[in-house]
Amino acid sequence: MLKATLPDQLLCRKACGARERSVARLLSCTGTKRLRHDENETIRKPRSARDGRRGRHRKGYGRAAGCRRCTAGDRRLQLSRGRAAGAPAFALRFDAFETESCREIVARTIERYGTIDILVNNVGGSDLSRDLDLLNMDLGYFDEVFHLNLRSVMATTQAALSEMTLRNRGSIVNTASIGGLLGDFRGTLYGAAKAGVIGLTRYIASQYGKLGIRCNAVAPGLVLTPASTRSLPESVRSVFRKHNAVDYLGQAADIAATIAFLASDDARYVTGQTITADGGMDSHNPTVAELAGLSETALREA
Repeated sequence: MLKATLPDQLLCRKACGARERSVARLLSCTGTKRLRHDENETIRKPRSARDGRRGRHRKGYGRAAGCRRCTAGDRRLQLSRGRAAGAPAFALRFDAFETESCREIVARTIERYGTIDILVNNVGGSDLSRDLDLLNMDLGYFDEVFHLNLRSVMATTQAALSEMTLRNRGSIVNTASIGGLLGDFRGTLYGAAKAGVIGLTRYIASQYGKLGIRCNAVAPGLVLTPASTRSLPESVRSVFRKHNAVDYLGQAADIAATIAFLASDDARYVTGQTITADGGMDSHNPTVAELAGLSETALREA
């Protein structure tokens, strides 16, 4: 039997100036080692204050990763249905910019359930109207982006490790991004912060593996959540589909399944790794999509 207390840092962010407030939903699952998947589940990621905010690409998969045994008929976390399914849950206010808030959600989880087995750091975002290429980006935006995307991960993990090291057991999964692995024409601060999450994942795995604690990361590519579907026109989505190795654009459940695997005991021999879930976009030479469209004669002549 696996009792998994999963703090799923879901940012239902409302625009209120530079300091946007967030809500953390902490979910507890009690059941078998293999967590069931409910394809009707949808989940949320940071809600953007501006249309250009990078976080829109990943909104939607936090809740499914947090507790895949919960069932929900819409995009809201329905606590009563979660409890009925045997997965008691409760909601807490959470502000990723406040270190004390990061510590508090872990402390409240331990207070309620007596322990914490799994921590999923599912938080991120950036305002792409300020986070541009290096020459034109707003350097004054550095602290906000790094507090949200990297420091909050350090703070919650530090708090969880205090409990996990006492029991010599724990699994931590960080949500990184393909932006932390590959360069882009903008989102410089976001990419650097997510690269930091990937590096931090390796350090945590190296420092606490002998104490029975694993740490891994997931680096999603484009995910078609309801928000990204609304904000990205078909012309943009077709570009991603063209460069994917598979003829498919990811859904929230695809990322949730990866996180759930890494969090579970099925991945007990996996640590310090970053799993890229991007449809194979980063697996091939970038010229493949164009070359595949040329005729064999043209290729021979080339």
